Amino acid sequence: MENLVTGFTHTQDIADNKLASYTLYKSHRIYIKQVYWSETMNWLVGYAEIQKENPIYSKLTNSQDLYMLPLEKEATSINDLEIDGRKLNSVFLGFDTAEPFERNISLSEFEETMKNIVDSISN
Repeated sequence: MENLVTGFTHTQDIADNKLASYTLYKSHRIYIKQVYWSETMNWLVGYAEIQKENPIYSKLTNSQDLYMLPLEKEATSINDLEIDGRKLNSVFLGFDTAEPFERNISLSEFEETMKNIVDSISN
């Protein structure tokens, strides 16, 4: 897979974003990318698919504040995604670890966080 492109992630134009992980979990696609801002500053960004049948989908598409979602981690964006030049036919909630106290999280730990988020939105 090529680089992950998002609709309006602020780092897209000025940072190197590499796809680090793709998982299909409970029928939800999860993409995680590594954002390289500089040699010493990088972090993970995860995207969890929200399917149109999910009750949370209508809340999100009706401009509910992302910060009010009862999730393990605060959502930072709602995006369309494009992978390998092809737009995916879904909406994705975005989560990042850009805060200094979160940047040292491992990929496997963040994958578990993303799975917990899917557990929360799929119930």
